[in-house]
Amino acid sequence: MKKLLIILGSILLVLALSAGALIYIIMGRPEYSLWQLKQAYQRQDVETVKQYVDVDVLAEQITTVVIKQVSDKAPILGGLAEKLLPKLITTSLQTNSSQTGLLSSFNNITWSDVLLRKKLVCTQADSFAYCTITGAERTIILQLQQTQQRTWKIVGIKNIDELVNDLFGDIKQQLTDGTSTANNSTSTNNITNSNPSKFPAVVTARDTKQVSDLKQLQSAVELYYSDTGTYPSASSWEELGKVLDKYLTNITYPPIGNSDYVYYVSSDKTAYVFTATLETDHAVLQSDNDKLYDASWSTSPAITAKGNHPTQVDCADTAKVFCVSN
Repeated sequence: MKKLLIILGSILLVLALSAGALIYIIMGRPEYSLWQLKQAYQRQDVETVKQYVDVDVLAEQITTVVIKQVSDKAPILGGLAEKLLPKLITTSLQTNSSQTGLLSSFNNITWSDVLLRKKLVCTQADSFAYCTITGAERTIILQLQQTQQRTWKIVGIKNIDELVNDLFGDIKQQLTDGTSTANNSTSTNNITNSNPSKFPAVVTARDTKQVSDLKQLQSAVELYYSDTGTYPSASSWEELGKVLDKYLTNITYPPIGNSDYVYYVSSDKTAYVFTATLETDHAVLQSDNDKLYDASWSTSPAITAKGNHPTQVDCADTAKVFCVSN
């Protein structure tokens, strides 16, 4: 009996050691680190995410590629991309809040993938590894480096150019759809946004540009007023640009989509209003001008960047119209 107990004890010890060794091996694999990263994303645990993602290095890589793509295909947005993308991408990497799909593949990782290597396949070479995650829409190839704690940290995306090119194509299609909706609209006085982009980052960027543009225009007409004692009048957006040439490098135009920029000046040229229709409930709507300007305010119609001439301007927040005035 004693011998049997010794044998059983030895077997259990061997099994325990084997299980421990197996767990040790699994925990040292890059697949396990990626699974842990998925759990951290689900908990919105930013500090743990940073243990498995070199956020600064990865954000710089993604930002560089995206800015290049944007500058090559839409030069007018290049400067805006340089200002907005670094912080936006860093936040997305820390929280997996990106809607673009770069990190959405992590949602597919399961424990069985760590053990059986189905949708997640990693190839190791010394302290580096490449892991391929097959998602519903895209495949992402990650470059990882092993840390001193035997965990693995993402330091790059091998197929980043391909991913960004695909994503830019999706975004471009969304913007094109928005432009088509605007062109097919039968109303010239009511600017709507019935087809918002499915990419929140793109929508936010468009609104940010519009707010910035209107504030630049406001600054220009105020400088004009300071020099002349009146606010400028013009029969077209292009003419307004020539009038403000001294105060603006170039007259600004709205981003691709359904919005338009409107300029309305009072009959005596002592008051003005610029408007843009936003796509989000931007914070500026809480502090802007909400008046209604009509024919009693000015005998001349307003002018717009798209060539329309509305006879009234409504700055109501319910329509997400952002207005700046004196």
